[in-house]
Amino acid sequence: MVSFGDFSSLCANVPSFPWCNLFYRQLQFTDSIILAPPSIAGVGINPVCDIPHLDPSSSQFGNIANVVLCGVSFFITLGLIVITWRRKAAVARIELLYLLICYAISLVFQLLTTSSFLEQGSTALVVLTAIHAGIVAALFWALLGNALVSMQVVEDGTLSSLISRFVVLYYYDAFCMKYGRYVICKGTDSRIDGSFIATLLETLAVIVLVAGWKNITEDSWEEEENDYYR
Repeated sequence: MVSFGDFSSLCANVPSFPWCNLFYRQLQFTDSIILAPPSIAGVGINPVCDIPHLDPSSSQFGNIANVVLCGVSFFITLGLIVITWRRKAAVARIELLYLLICYAISLVFQLLTTSSFLEQGSTALVVLTAIHAGIVAALFWALLGNALVSMQVVEDGTLSSLISRFVVLYYYDAFCMKYGRYVICKGTDSRIDGSFIATLLETLAVIVLVAGWKNITEDSWEEEENDYYR
């Protein structure tokens, strides 16, 4: 069992775990002998299997499966943002928009921090990973905010509804933790890993969330008024 604050097991076993980029940079200054060379290192610290750094000359194209899923998910999320924006009378509309915007931004940073496109230990990768961590934290709070507003614990659209945010979006990452390194990564000779499954399931969770919200909310005030006078 992983103890609080212990990332050694996570960085070795979770596929393309982005926060490990921060530890790689730190270990470069304290214990670089245990690290793979930055020119070939993938995401993780001594992982059981990783996707090597981008090198087209050796047919290594980074974490291409997750890159594609992040791109597709980004445009799907933009569509969900448009749908949500148009439902002017819906409860928790502002809070859901905030969540979707956070998720769309997180996909961009996820693509950059887990793609193996940037060299491990580079300043660019460390900065992007740190920003990514902040966006994911905001995303968790946004999910809690939506839960509180949907249950009418706080009034939607108010300051309290916008700052009341938390909860985990990544319910299915345990699957990737168990199978991502050992089965998918090794089975494809380090071409892809389980991170793309996590991205897929996260996006499906967001779609289901929006679909459920859309099903229980009013599209506009006009519809509600017409129903009242019938």
